[in-house]
Amino acid sequence: MNRKILVIFLMMLTCLSSAISSVAISRQGGLVYISKMIPISYEKQAFIKISFNVAITWLAIIIGTITSIIFSTANVALLIISGVAAMILSVGHVCQSYDLDLRRPSIDWYGVNEISSLSKNTTESILYGFLLAIIFTALTVVAKGNVLITALVLILPAALYSLGRVWLIRIRLKFVFDEMEI
Repeated sequence: MNRKILVIFLMMLTCLSSAISSVAISRQGGLVYISKMIPISYEKQAFIKISFNVAITWLAIIIGTITSIIFSTANVALLIISGVAAMILSVGHVCQSYDLDLRRPSIDWYGVNEISSLSKNTTESILYGFLLAIIFTALTVVAKGNVLITALVLILPAALYSLGRVWLIRIRLKFVFDEMEI
């Protein structure tokens, strides 16, 4: 199987499994006020929600990478680098998805049921994920199969993107959630 197809598969897996964070607050429905009342900081609550999604996403990426190694003729080192880049990228995408819901939650204030329909945030998260998948597949094409260049052009941008998204979500958590009206 072509390495570029495997990279796009890993990146798509990343974006689809990260999209659940785009309704992390909205899923609480009318019970979201409990998050503001319990004696646990909202930063810690968000960290737990984000960490859980990252763990699920990483598990999916690891399984996808191992499957690709077993059933593909592509260079194993390149597949591992692609998997690591997808894992790093997933941290940023989960944070970005969570940020979408933090800024624009779709909360039914009068109900206690979880959000059940596809929200605008989920659609936007999936679109961002597809865009990331396209960008990182293009970066793979630029690397032309060289292991060192592939590592550089995949891991460095993924790390910068993820660090930026983690930094941004930490700032937004301090300001946006406190301002959320209940």
